[in-house]
Amino acid sequence: MSAKIPNTYRRKNGIYYVCFRWPAELCEHFNLSNPLIRFSTTTANESEARYRSAIVRSNYYMLIGELSDLLYNGASLSNPSRFLTYVILYLRSQKQEYLNMVMKEFEYPNVALNSSSAPQESSAADSVEVTTVTSKQHNPLPVDAVEVTTVTSKRCNPLPADTVEVTTVTSKRRNSLPTDSPENKIIIEDFPDGRRKKYSDLTDPVAANAELFQFEQMCVQLGGTGGGGPSLGGPSVDTVAAQFKEEKKRDDWSNPKTYSIRVCRLERVVDWLGRNKDITSLKRKDILEVRKKIRSLYEPDRKRRSPKDGKMSLHTAKSHMQICKALFAYASDEDIIETNIAADVFLKLSGSSTSKLSYLPYMKEEVAAMLNGYVYNLQELPRQRDLIDAFFWQPFIAMFSGARVGELCQLTIGDINVRDVVDSNGHVKDRIWYFWLNDEELAQALKTESSRREVPIHSAILKAGFLEFVALRKQEEKGNLTKPLFLSPDKSKDVNATRAVGRWFNGETGFKGYLDNFSIKNRDRKCFHSFRHTCVKALRSQHFDNEAIAATVGHEPNSMTGKYGDGFELETLKEIIEHIDYGVNLSHIHFANYLPYQQCKGQPIKNRHLAIARTKRTLPEV
Repeated sequence: MSAKIPNTYRRKNGIYYVCFRWPAELCEHFNLSNPLIRFSTTTANESEARYRSAIVRSNYYMLIGELSDLLYNGASLSNPSRFLTYVILYLRSQKQEYLNMVMKEFEYPNVALNSSSAPQESSAADSVEVTTVTSKQHNPLPVDAVEVTTVTSKRCNPLPADTVEVTTVTSKRRNSLPTDSPENKIIIEDFPDGRRKKYSDLTDPVAANAELFQFEQMCVQLGGTGGGGPSLGGPSVDTVAAQFKEEKKRDDWSNPKTYSIRVCRLERVVDWLGRNKDITSLKRKDILEVRKKIRSLYEPDRKRRSPKDGKMSLHTAKSHMQICKALFAYASDEDIIETNIAADVFLKLSGSSTSKLSYLPYMKEEVAAMLNGYVYNLQELPRQRDLIDAFFWQPFIAMFSGARVGELCQLTIGDINVRDVVDSNGHVKDRIWYFWLNDEELAQALKTESSRREVPIHSAILKAGFLEFVALRKQEEKGNLTKPLFLSPDKSKDVNATRAVGRWFNGETGFKGYLDNFSIKNRDRKCFHSFRHTCVKALRSQHFDNEAIAATVGHEPNSMTGKYGDGFELETLKEIIEHIDYGVNLSHIHFANYLPYQQCKGQPIKNRHLAIARTKRTLPEV
C-alpha cells in the first residue's frame, strides 16, 4: 500500500515502513546482497511516521556520505550480512554505539605517508590537495590540551588550473609528552572531481576509525575558533545542517509536519551546496549558485495541486532561500564560520504575488450547493466508493466553526465535552457542548499556541445528530475516550484521517474532489481551508471585532490584549458562533440518513439490501 511520505510505504495493517535503496556503487563494492533497507516505524499515525522517517532519512544520507569516503579509501567489509543488521539497528535507534559497530565492520588498507618530506609540486590533471595533521597523543589529557602552533602552506607558482594547494598543519600538546610518543597522521586527499579521501596511518582498523572520529571532532572545534586561529578542515555542510535541524526541532520546527517539510527542503539545499564540502570553504558565489538553482525551478503561474515535477511555486521557492539563509545565520551565530556569506543575498521573483496565492472564502450560493451535494442529499453515485464518517461531518463542522481540517481529524472521543452554565442561584440554565482542540495526545499537534482552544458546537451541528454520532463512536470503542473520533478509510483506529479528507474534498492531480462537483468561482484558490475564511467573513458581517473572531477560530491576535482566551468565556463564544448563518435550509441533513447510504457505498438504489444495511450500524438514543 503506497504512502504519501517520502521513502515510506504502508502495509494493510496501517503501519508505516521506511525504505531506502543502497547506491549501486556501494552495493557492488561492498558486496551487499540486499539493495534495500526496510524496517517498520512502529506507528500508524501519519504525522508521527513523517517525523520519524525524516530523522531516519537524515541519518541515512549522513551514513551514505561516510560510506562513500570509505569506498574511495579502499575499505572493504568483513561481514556484509552483519553490517546490514547494524545499519538497521542504527537507523532505527540513532544510537552511537550501533554506528560504532557499523564502522568496525570495515577493514582499512595499510596506508603510510611520509609527512616529514615536503610534498612534490605538480601540475598534472589529477593533482590533489594533501593535508597532513600531525599530533602527539598522550592519555589521559585535559579537554583544552590542544594548541595549534604552526601553519605552513606551499603553492605552485604560477598555479595551473588542476593543481591544488598543499597545506601542512602541525598540532602540539601543551603538556610535556614523552619523547617516544608515536606521531599519528590523518591524511586527507581532495580530488578535482569533488571526491575526498580521509584515512589514518594506523594499521588497526578499530584504532584508525577512532582516530578519524577524533579528527572530525577536532575539525569542528577548530572550525569554530572564529578569526583567532586557523581553520583546519571545518565541519561539512551536512554536519552543520544536522546541528541546525536539532536546534530548529526544539524551537520553530517543533510541529512534526512542519519539521518534515522543512527538513526535506533543507536536505535539498544541502545537496545544492555540496553535502561533504567544508562549510568554512564556501564563498558568496556558492550561495548565488543556490539562488540561481531556485530561480531555474521557479514556475510563476504554478497552481495548487500541480503535478509533482520538481518545479516550485512562489512560496516554496522563497522557503528554500529562507532555509539556506537561516542555515548560514546559525553557522555564523555558533562561530562555525567567520562571516555570514548569505546575509546580503536576496531572492526576488517576478510573477505571482502573495495575495494571488491566498485562499478565498466561499460565496453563500457555493455553501448552499455543497450542503446539497451527494453526502447530504444522498444521490446515487456512478460507482461504489468507501464513505467514511468524516466526509459527512468535517465540511459541515468546518463551515460552522472555522476549524482546520487537521484539528478536526485529530479529535478524540474525549475531546467532545459539555459544560453547565449556572445562574446566580446555582441552577443550571444551559448546557454548552464544545470541541476541546489540544495536543495532549501523542498523535495530536497544534499549528500555534492560539490554536489550543474551546470551540462551542453550533446548534446546526447538534441538530444533525452529532451527539448521537459521538455516542456511537464511544459505544464502538467500548468507552475508550482516547480513540479517534473520525476513522480513516482503512478502518485503522490509529491512522489520522487528514490525508483522506483533504484528498476527497480538494482532489488531486487526475482525481476530482467533492468541491469539483459544483460551479466554484476561482476554484484554484478555494479548498477545505477556505471554510476558515468563510467563517471569518460571516462573523465580520455581523460586526464582531478581530479579537472576538481570533478567539473563535484560533488565529494569532495582533494585539497583546488579544491573546486567546483572555476575556472570552465559553458562553460568550457560544453566542458568537451562533451568529454564523448562511441562510440555507438544513432540514435534510442528519447523520441517521447518511449511515445506510454509507453502508451501500453511495449506491442505495442498486444495492437492494438497503434494509439489511440499516441494521449494521445504527445511532443510539441520547
